Amino acid sequence: MSFLNVSFFVFLIVGAIIYYIIPKKLQWVWLLVLSFIYYFSFSIKCSLALVYVTTIVYFAGLFIAKLEQDRKIVQNFEGGGKTFQRG
Repeated sequence: MSFLNVSFFVFLIVGAIIYYIIPKKLQWVWLLVLSFIYYFSFSIKCSLALVYVTTIVYFAGLFIAKLEQDRKIVQNFEGGGKTFQRG
């Protein structure tokens, strides 16, 4: 899908209209879906790599957030809110 193609402008306009119609909480999901659709229009093989990397980064972020939450719990329990260093 080239930038100079009419289909790109239709894609862009429809995407923007739907973006402003849907609730704010879902707008980031819509942009992600549009991005994937755009990249899939070029190459399925490369797009599958993009989906793979996106999934890995998403779950790594969840894991890091969980570690951060556990670290705060340990700090509040053992250190009285102060910095707690192990070992």
